[in-house]
Amino acid sequence: MTSDTIAAWVAFKLGARFIKVTDVDGIYLNGTLQKELRAEELIGIETCVDAELPNYLMKYKMNCEIINGNCPGRVVMR
Repeated sequence: MTSDTIAAWVAFKLGARFIKVTDVDGIYLNGTLQKELRAEELIGIETCVDAELPNYLMKYKMNCEIINGNCPGRVVMR
């Protein structure tokens, strides 16, 4: 478990939207960026999220959005 699952726990406790801001555009499977995945599809494969996160998301029925924080305009504070 890393900060991904800890951040999911914090979001769950706060009832907040869970957004992972990272240095990649998202999750790639077979070289293709995935627009949407179910957490169970990530079990056992190496991605930009920690290995425990899919289990946590399934257990608590949570969503996770992945955004590349290196691209200006993708994250806007309001």
